[in-house]
Amino acid sequence: RIETFGPEKAFQQLTIEKALKDDWTAFSRDYITFMPDLKDPMGRSIVFINPSKHDPSKYERISMVRALWYHLHAALESKEAQKHGVIVFIIFQHHAKLSQFDREMGELNMSSLQGAIPVRLSAMHVIRPPTFFKITRMFMKMLMSERTTHRVIFHFGEECEVFEKLATFRLERNMLPVEVGGDVEVDVAAWLEKCKSANK
Repeated sequence: RIETFGPEKAFQQLTIEKALKDDWTAFSRDYITFMPDLKDPMGRSIVFINPSKHDPSKYERISMVRALWYHLHAALESKEAQKHGVIVFIIFQHHAKLSQFDREMGELNMSSLQGAIPVRLSAMHVIRPPTFFKITRMFMKMLMSERTTHRVIFHFGEECEVFEKLATFRLERNMLPVEVGGDVEVDVAAWLEKCKSANK
């Protein structure tokens, strides 16, 4: 925690106005999205990561990692998520670029997901990875523990093929954002403002 937040903020409350008061730019990118009312049939919380929204020229990478901490801690407020875990969707939109794959960001995120934050990663679904992902896939596996590697599922193909495969995991369109053909309208800004008003 000290590595991520620094000695001055490490032991402050994990709220937007305190430990995260300098990270609003990273929050507003919608790179990471947690939808508090969205659960899978087992009650697991769902977090989206959209690499196309990542732009390290506008903020420090560690600032986005702090945003990830905030979203995951918000997900863990649910007793079901504490018991059954969290599902992470990595969502690639059409025309994704190799430049959007950030090795350093990936290392920082995996470090948080695999120990720094007390979260049980139930599954990581990578949606429609682009062709260049074959190059980065091996590197991605190098960052993961063996246990995490077994929980990563890749979904290739057209939209209908992806949703057919997701359905085998009891994951339907009403659990995914419209960017990948789902039904969920994501409004992170509204949720963050609500959290801010509640001093969270």
